[in-house]
Amino acid sequence: MTKPTLALDEDGDDYLLRKTDENGTASQMRLSGDDVLTLSQSSARLRQSILAKRTPASGGVTPVFATNVVQVVVAPDTLGEDILLSLVAPDGSQTVFALPPHIARLLVERLPAHLTALGDVKLPRQ
Repeated sequence: MTKPTLALDEDGDDYLLRKTDENGTASQMRLSGDDVLTLSQSSARLRQSILAKRTPASGGVTPVFATNVVQVVVAPDTLGEDILLSLVAPDGSQTVFALPPHIARLLVERLPAHLTALGDVKLPRQ
């Protein structure tokens, strides 16, 4: 038996999605850049659906898929309507969220209480 693998690799202007199952059978699918962007947009919704199915019926701890963040970038969008919040993972990949002002204000209001709840956390100097 082989350890199953799944990889998405660049191949010129396209991308190859490759999968090898536990029997060593390999398959691949060519995707365009637009295909990859479409998949990435649906991944958060699908991740929530998958995790919801793994929640114990007893209502115990709800599973969460979290990515560590090593850097945050905050900037206005070019139209001046939203705040762009970029979260950078250890591997350098980033996710950018467009926060309307009322959501950004909620974040600013709620973060201090959560930081206080963490206790005496030493924050790195920027």
